[in-house]
Amino acid sequence: MKVLVVEDSVEKKIEILALLRKYGLDNYCIDDNARDGYYSATDDEYDLFICDMDIPKNGSFPIIDDELEGLNLIKELMHRDIKIPTIIYSPLEIAEAKINHLKDSGYPLIGHAKDSSQVDEYMEERFFAQDETLEDYFALAKVIPRFRRKNQE
Repeated sequence: MKVLVVEDSVEKKIEILALLRKYGLDNYCIDDNARDGYYSATDDEYDLFICDMDIPKNGSFPIIDDELEGLNLIKELMHRDIKIPTIIYSPLEIAEAKINHLKDSGYPLIGHAKDSSQVDEYMEERFFAQDETLEDYFALAKVIPRFRRKNQE
């Protein structure tokens, strides 16, 4: 299973990496902005897309100026007929009409998760069946390995 993540928050990236570890997923791409996410989505095939709504444009394609850039990215992928099962991961409120528009257009939107536990629930419902808790994986994700240099003689 290959996962595309578009997220600019370091804290949320740590949470997403914890989720990927929980499910044994090591084939993923993480982008910081809509432009890079767009190129990743058009250059390769993915089985799951986890997308933040409030991501930087970074020179990307404004479709509707008043919308969040993550939503613009999803709409641009739809125009290109790229439909990746998507979890919107954002605490921001998104109008129900906009979410329904995506679903009515045939976009495979799994759901809108406002926190990492909801992303976990969607992943369990859609792809996996695990009873393990996420907290252990969060602890692992926050550990920063320390490297020692060998003494050079």
